[in-house]
Amino acid sequence: MLDSDEIERVDDRIDEFNQVIARAARNPRVHLVDMHAVMNDMRDNGRDLRGAGPPVRVTTRMTGAAGSDGVDGIFSYDGVHPSNTGHAVVANIVLDKIKQDLGSRDKFRVFKDAPPIDEKVVYNSDPHRGERPALILIPDVAPLLAPDPQGMFTSIRKPPDVQAAPLAFDPVSALDGGGLFAQGGAQCP
Repeated sequence: MLDSDEIERVDDRIDEFNQVIARAARNPRVHLVDMHAVMNDMRDNGRDLRGAGPPVRVTTRMTGAAGSDGVDGIFSYDGVHPSNTGHAVVANIVLDKIKQDLGSRDKFRVFKDAPPIDEKVVYNSDPHRGERPALILIPDVAPLLAPDPQGMFTSIRKPPDVQAAPLAFDPVSALDGGGLFAQGGAQCP
């Protein structure tokens, strides 16, 4: 779990990356698909899945972890990567952008003529549906978790002798072949 300061740092870093991407998208050969805006809209308003059959609305929850409103999600159980449903939604959004920006060009005809993925078919067969996510921990992590009164893990206790090495990432140098650097300048692959 992240505390509010860590969440703010993550949000700031996302904003930095998005600024770099927006600058790169000034090049007329770069076609930006603003997934940050798409995900924020999906988080705030939900999104109807495409395809035949009854309506299915999703949000940025985990697939298989529908809220009390019955709305399911598009993320896998790690909460970071899209589930099969999420990948179908992202693929259709990218396909829409290709059709919009490049659909009139002959060399992109295969994309122009491609039908969208039936997101509801993918959703109905998504292996993440039907089971609630489970927390799996390695033995060294379990003692750091503080259970709430119902026995669920809700927070992480950081022992006083544990120091986390801060990571620094320079998104501009990353575009020039840089990378993720741990404290002290050791480059991480």
